[in-house]
Amino acid sequence: MSNNADVQFLRLGVQYYVAGRSAVLAALLPISGNLFHHAIESFLKARLSQKLSLQKVKALGGRTGHELPPLWDAFKTEFPMARLEEFDGTIADLEHFERLRYPDAVIKEGAEILVGTGTFIGTPGANPAPRYQIDTLVIDHLVAKIFEVCSRNPAFFTGGMNSYAREAITRNNPIGERFLPKGKKAGQLEGTEDHPPVSEKERYAKAWRYLRRWEMVTFAMFVPFWLWLAWGMLHPPVNIGTTAIVLVGVWMFFVLAISLQVRLRCPRCGGMFLRMGLLPEFSIRRKCWNCGLVRGSSPLSSGSRNRD
Repeated sequence: MSNNADVQFLRLGVQYYVAGRSAVLAALLPISGNLFHHAIESFLKARLSQKLSLQKVKALGGRTGHELPPLWDAFKTEFPMARLEEFDGTIADLEHFERLRYPDAVIKEGAEILVGTGTFIGTPGANPAPRYQIDTLVIDHLVAKIFEVCSRNPAFFTGGMNSYAREAITRNNPIGERFLPKGKKAGQLEGTEDHPPVSEKERYAKAWRYLRRWEMVTFAMFVPFWLWLAWGMLHPPVNIGTTAIVLVGVWMFFVLAISLQVRLRCPRCGGMFLRMGLLPEFSIRRKCWNCGLVRGSSPLSSGSRNRD
């Protein structure tokens, strides 16, 4: 298992995905297909690298280390109930674009390329040239499905992107808003008075402030209870009484409410920083449960990469 490899693969995948959609909007062929191939490859390797070394992940990619079908088959075994077979054809179509990574195949055989809404480039000739095609809408749903089954939040990987990137994600994409942080719309200007830019450093700091705030609230809930319990042990009542039962019930209600309220997502990987139980793991959990990011870290600090 490679430390932090899954997060790095996800970051790369999102960037390739945004670049691929930008290429589609600019009618750049076949580069758009190549970029989507890189994006899906990175997303699949992100999941596989959680259990396997990078060498084994590369070996799953076939002879070149970049072949999508064997990576896709390994990915599907992780989620047998997710009905991922509906994307088998899309994976096969994307794999064809790997032949266009260099011009050799086009020079020798020609190419007919169809991407998105029907932008078509053909090479005339007596014999039909090989056809390469992808549906960008299906690619969008495939990317969303991968993040869904992996329980990852794509918005945490697009939060620092500017308005041009957000426009590329959402243009002609009915599910594009899923990839953006809540409240951040495509076309929103950066650095204006109404929408000040949020840096990576500020986003991390906001997450740690949130955690400390709820940690203090939880501590404030426990102190009165332990004081009351200590007083009761020193001065045991003859009978507990209805008032004490009501107080304990109210206290337990607030404790449960706090547990349900604290839903901090890791600023680096987007997964849940704490496991949810009767109480969040404030006192014992110092690292993200998913990627091992040490609480209090900045975007530039490495921290510990291993889970406890």
